[in-house]
Amino acid sequence: MQIRLLVVIFSIFTCILFFVLIRFYVGAMGAYELPLVQTYNFKDQQDNNSQEVLKSAWVSRLAMQDKAEYIYPAPEMQVKLMLSSEMEQEQESKIYRVSVGVIDEYQFFCINQVLSAHKIKYSYYKVGDHIWLLVASNNQDYLHNVLEKLKHYEINYTITLS
Repeated sequence: MQIRLLVVIFSIFTCILFFVLIRFYVGAMGAYELPLVQTYNFKDQQDNNSQEVLKSAWVSRLAMQDKAEYIYPAPEMQVKLMLSSEMEQEQESKIYRVSVGVIDEYQFFCINQVLSAHKIKYSYYKVGDHIWLLVASNNQDYLHNVLEKLKHYEINYTITLS
């Protein structure tokens, strides 16, 4: 008797649930509209002339606009190359070759900042993935002290007189 009662209750509950689902489905399908389809019409010569007028009007409106007061953010890296002829002009300076190995963009940025902060002129070149710096300095000890700051950024180096 109890099993029959449970089966009846379950059946009624299932029918109600099925009815509700069908009703929501029918309501959703009633809200769906078919897209409008139109036949393709070939352009007339007159339509081309009107488009040219619209294009010229658009260009003149664009030319009259004021410059935007904002700038889109963009990654930017500034690299200053100092050629060997420029480095030779500073005759009191010696040219050192500094090997920094394989570095990423952030480490290259750190090298640029450290050397620029101490007003040390340099140039770089790349062989494979290996970066070499040509550095002009009057004092090797001073240059060595500045390059020691690169260790803070996990940049190892070797220095030789060029």
